[in-house]
Amino acid sequence: MNNEINMIITGESLAEKISKVLEKHDITHLIMPHCTGFPLRENVLEFIGVREPEKNIIIFKCNQEKHKVILSYILKYHNKKNNGIMFKILEENMDTEIKLFVGIVNAGQGENLAELIRKECQAGATICDARGCGANTKEFLGMRINSNKEMVISAMPTTQANKMKKLIKDNFENLETDITTFTLPITEFNKLHQ
Repeated sequence: MNNEINMIITGESLAEKISKVLEKHDITHLIMPHCTGFPLRENVLEFIGVREPEKNIIIFKCNQEKHKVILSYILKYHNKKNNGIMFKILEENMDTEIKLFVGIVNAGQGENLAELIRKECQAGATICDARGCGANTKEFLGMRINSNKEMVISAMPTTQANKMKKLIKDNFENLETDITTFTLPITEFNKLHQ
């Protein structure tokens, strides 16, 4: 069986529980903590401060059998609305109904891109802090400057992902910001509740 890349976006407490299940099944994984969630619809609990919008992203590779075990565990023991999403990303370039849109922008521009995704594509988005390490990164006294970035990720229909290029050009061309975008095919998409 082929191994496929899996990604889960959820809150910190569920991310810790999923991490333990992955360890139990000897699945190596990466956790990106302290990301900001931008759901499709505004959440009243987040607005009044009862529920934090902070998310964790878990990335791991496993076969179909282990994928089903992890998803079954989540749906059996943590079946709550707005718990997060889980999807598989193909390593080959293939046409699928849903794409993972990834945008890398200068720090401070992630919320603008997430809002554009929510407004124009009717999709949620997650923002992660990142640091650029490209050839154009400048250093001063051994410290990198102007390298703070934000990575915005969103699972959206392919038709919406295809129109993002024009939307970004129209909305970001007057801003002094670097922006890099790409999409990856998603083979399976699950909300972490039934």
